[in-house]
Amino acid sequence: MAIFRGDGGSGDSNTDATILAVTEQAAIATTKASESAASAVSASESATQAATSASGISASVIAAEASATASATSATASAASATTSASSATAATTAKTAAETAKTAAETAETNAETAETNAETSETNAASSASSATASASTATTKASEASTSASTATTKASEANTSATNSATSASASASSATSSASSATASASSATSASSAQTAAETAETNAETAETNAASSATSASASATTATTKASEASTSASTATTKASEASTSASTATTKASEASTSATNAATSATAATTAKTNAETAETNAETAETNAANSATSAATSATNAATSASNAASTLASAALKANNLSDLASASSARTNLGLGTAATTAATDYLSSTGGTVTGDVDFTSTDTGSSASPEFTLFRNSSSPTDGDYLGQVKFDGKSDTGVTRVYAKITAKTSDVTNGTEDGLIETAVKSNGSNVIVSRQTGSALKLINGCALEVDGTVTATGGTSTNWNTAYGWGNHASAGYLTSSSTLNASNMTTGTLDGGTY
Repeated sequence: MAIFRGDGGSGDSNTDATILAVTEQAAIATTKASESAASAVSASESATQAATSASGISASVIAAEASATASATSATASAASATTSASSATAATTAKTAAETAKTAAETAETNAETAETNAETSETNAASSASSATASASTATTKASEASTSASTATTKASEANTSATNSATSASASASSATSSASSATASASSATSASSAQTAAETAETNAETAETNAASSATSASASATTATTKASEASTSASTATTKASEASTSASTATTKASEASTSATNAATSATAATTAKTNAETAETNAETAETNAANSATSAATSATNAATSASNAASTLASAALKANNLSDLASASSARTNLGLGTAATTAATDYLSSTGGTVTGDVDFTSTDTGSSASPEFTLFRNSSSPTDGDYLGQVKFDGKSDTGVTRVYAKITAKTSDVTNGTEDGLIETAVKSNGSNVIVSRQTGSALKLINGCALEVDGTVTATGGTSTNWNTAYGWGNHASAGYLTSSSTLNASNMTTGTLDGGTY
């Protein structure tokens, strides 16, 4: 289609229409170019804003990391504060215990001081009593000495009186002799003169009477002298005893005086000790009060520390929460983490599947549990070693012979819905001696409602027990051991079809051959 038109002349209608169409298209192209330029400017602005947003996101992430670091620091500080609080609480408890101990010691010291003071007062009283006893003993000694002196004086007087009485007796005896002589002279004179005989007889009788009286007086005087001498001896003995008692009492008085001096010294020492104990008690009481005050201060400090720790922990929790919020906000803004809004998508991305939402009760704990359904143990080991392994370990600290090592039970229900053990396999120890250990396996089955052990396998034999029979569908071949007789009997064939008699068989002509039975012929 030719659209060129030179200078001059006019084009035809087709050319003009084409030129008009081209002009319109050019105008549209210019408009689109302007729109494209505007779009480019917008795109540039959008790119700038995207870069700014990315910078903001990066800054938010950095801020979140900083907040997380601050949270960790706060948590560490909280832990340190908690530790400090615990230490302060422990110190407060220790200080309080020490204060209570010091207070008790102070009270004990005060009691001891009071006891010492009482002992001092008792010692002082005892000393005064000992001094009083010594004074009384000295007074008694003086009195006894005076009594001894008086008794000695009395003995001397009585001895003098006895001597006087003896002298009087001698004089009276001499007078009696003189009287007797005079009587004789008178008798002689009577022989010479009868007149004077009567007078002489009278005088003789009188002289005789006087002589008898004098003799009686002499005897009385002698008796009195003897009594006085005995009394003098007794008084002298009493004087000697009193003197000895006086000496003893004087010695006791000296000892009591010495004891009184010692007790007075002890009383003084006890008083000094009591004063010292009282001072120590006062000091201990003051120390106890100071320790109690310190304990209360420490307890207050511990409470303040605990409050500070709680505040720090709260601040740390707030910081952590803020950091988590900031981090979540920043993460949600990033295109590659936008799926965090969907928990299921996040679990899938992390490879957790449904394990993260499975209840803890759906898993076995380390102390045991119940598994419902089938359990497969699979090993991909390509070697020749046993794998997988299923081990039942009885970890006993005191193993003994006959210990149960483990059981595998096969349970089912009865027709009434009761769970029963229908069969079980049990492992036991036979001998736990190190180096010669023996073990065994038992199998048990339910028989007529009861569990019965039917087999026991040891290292030397497989035993069928408790009436359990052996049924073999096939040929049994025995090798080794002492099986000759068994093999011989087996070689006879089927005993049931060989025509052997049984205990219920009846002898008759069809089942007898010629021979002797019980001595007879048949």
